[in-house]
Formats: sequence, structure tokens, C-alpha cells
Amino acid sequence: KSTCGPYMTLMVTLEVVTSPGTRFTQHALIEEDLPADQPDKESRSRLPWPARMADQAQAVRAALASAAVPVTAAQVAARFDGAPAARVAELLETLASLGQAEQLDDAHFVAG
Repeated sequence: KSTCGPYMTLMVTLEVVTSPGTRFTQHALIEEDLPADQPDKESRSRLPWPARMADQAQAVRAALASAAVPVTAAQVAARFDGAPAARVAELLETLASLGQAEQLDDAHFVAG
């Protein structure tokens, strides 16, 4: 697994089923020369933050799985429009407890 580096590449595929037969899919590939902890919010497209907790967990898992380097909850939350970093942190900890993520230190996570 890679170590936390100064640059970040993130590819996110978000697929949400809002009701039977209704599906929303959005793809984003973000490559930056900026430090991962100082994102340029205006230069990136943000994904919509799902309303349902189950959809939020799937979105966080997808964002984590596509991250090229370990990420913090704040970095994952920055990928979404309206995602509270505290909620993302809880979801990352939950994913780690289920073996779907790995917590490297107090703040950084990678897909498990």
C-alpha cells in the first residue's frame, strides 16, 4: 500500500438507486498537483452527497477505493457537496470495523 504523499489522484464512481427503476450514476477522475490537504475547491467537480446513510456509506467506500493515496475524512468529505466531515469520519471508522477500510493512523484511511 502506498504511503501518504503530497499529491492526490482520486477517481470516483457513484451509483445511487433512488427508487426501484431509478438509477443515478456519476463518474469523476480528479488528478491534482496540489497538496491533498489543501484542495482547490473551485477547480474540481463535487459529487452530490446522498441523503440516505446506506448510500452515504457506499459513496464513501467508492471514494476511498479510488483514492491513490491514504486520505482523511476531510479529504473524502471535500469530494462531495454538503458532506459533513464528522459523518464521513464515522462512516470511515465503520467501514474499518467491517474490514472494508484500513485505518493507518489517527487520521488516514485506505480501502481494505
